[in-house]
Amino acid sequence: MRRFIAVFCVLVLFITAGCARTLSRISGEEYVITLPATTQQVIWVDFTSGGAFGSTIKNVTFKDVQGEMYTVEIKDYELFQGMIHWLVPGSKESESWTTSRTYTSKYTGGVTNIKLPDDYFNMLSVSVRNNGTKDITYITSKGEIRSQEYKDFSPFEGRIAWTASGSGDQVEQFFFGRTLSRFTGKTIEIRLPENFSKIVGVDFTEGKNGLVKNVSYIDADGRYWSIENRDKGIFEGGIEWVADGRENLGINTRIFSRFGFTPVKIHLPPDFDNLVSVSIKANGVKDVVYQAKDGSIRAREYRDTGLFEGRILFKPER
Repeated sequence: MRRFIAVFCVLVLFITAGCARTLSRISGEEYVITLPATTQQVIWVDFTSGGAFGSTIKNVTFKDVQGEMYTVEIKDYELFQGMIHWLVPGSKESESWTTSRTYTSKYTGGVTNIKLPDDYFNMLSVSVRNNGTKDITYITSKGEIRSQEYKDFSPFEGRIAWTASGSGDQVEQFFFGRTLSRFTGKTIEIRLPENFSKIVGVDFTEGKNGLVKNVSYIDADGRYWSIENRDKGIFEGGIEWVADGRENLGINTRIFSRFGFTPVKIHLPPDFDNLVSVSIKANGVKDVVYQAKDGSIRAREYRDTGLFEGRILFKPER
C-alpha cells in the first residue's frame, strides 16, 4: 500500500510539473521554469510543437556569466533534454561530430558544440524546428543581419541576408526560397518592411504551405511589430504589439491582415518593459517573452480566441 501511494505521489508530481502551463491557462498563475544558475541574459525563447502528449518544447537561448552562449531544451514530460553551446569564431573548443542534440547531448548528459559563422558578431535569435533544424539570426562583423540554417545530417544549409535598403531577389525567393542557396552557397536577400528600424529576431515556423519566417522588429517610433514572410510573398499577416499598459481583450488572429486589412493590434502585458522574443506556431498561438519592469523574464501566451492563455516566469536557479 505504501509503495502504491509513493508511486501515485510521484506520478501526480510528474503530471503537475508537465501540465503547469496548462493549469496556468485556467488559474492565471504563472508556471515557473528554472534556468541554469549561470544564466546572465535570456536572448531568445523558441516555442516548438512536438513534445510528449502534445506539449510545447521551450528552447531557451541565453548568455552565461562568462559571456558564452547556450540553447537549452526544456520539455514538460521528458527527462532527456539537449543543450547547445554556440562556439564563437576563434573558440578553441571543437565542434561536435553532428549538430543533432539527440546523439551529442540529449542522452549523454553532454553538450552539443556548434560553430557560429566566421562573420558572426552578435546573436539575435535561435529557432529550432521539431525536425531538429536550427535557424540562427545574427549581426555580422560588418553590421549586416543574416540567418544561417543548420541541418543535422545534411551539408546543404540555406542562408539569408535581411536587407532594409536593397531590393532583395523577390523572383528567386518566390520560386525557390532558400533552396538554391543550399546548393550554390549564394546567400538569398530578403527585404525587410518599409517601417523597419531595429531587428529583434526571426522565428522560423513550419506552416501548411511551407516555411514561414516571422520577423519581429522595432520601427522608428519605437513600436513593436511581427510580420510574416512567405516565399510566395502573398497572404502575409502582421501584428502590432501595443505597449500601452492595457489588458488585451480582443481577438488575436492575423487572418484578416492577410487579406489587405491593417495588422492586428495585440496589447502587451501591463508590466512590459522590453521585448525579448516572439515565437509563433503553425496553429496561430503566439508566445511573447519580455523583460518586465521589475527586471524578471516572463512569457505571455496569446491564442486567436483570447481564451485560456498561459503565463511563464523564467527564473535562474539560485
